[in-house]
Amino acid sequence: MISTTKGGNQKMEMYVAYLRMHAKEEREKRRAQHLSQLMDSTKMSQAETEEYEHQRKKNVLEKLQSLEAKLVTLKLQEKVVKFDIIHDDHIREGADKDTIMRRIRMINMKQQIANFNVM
Repeated sequence: MISTTKGGNQKMEMYVAYLRMHAKEEREKRRAQHLSQLMDSTKMSQAETEEYEHQRKKNVLEKLQSLEAKLVTLKLQEKVVKFDIIHDDHIREGADKDTIMRRIRMINMKQQIANFNVM
């Protein structure tokens, strides 16, 4: 039986507050355990991570190649300019922007050396 006196109400309120606090601690503990389990289940080993990254890169490259193939078919031949033809030749040769720039620097360097030797 619950006491209705003033002291009884205070004890009851303290007991209810204790139960609420205890229940809150239990909920927080269960939540932390659940989050811990989720974190453990989502952790990948180094090999799994590398395999995932490899597969992701492979997928991106495949998408890029398919988009490039679509782009080639969409080019209008009457809109092709001289620079497009030069660029296509360089791509067929396997040269990219960096190798072309290296060639240009080497040519400039050779010209500078030749000009210096002429002096």
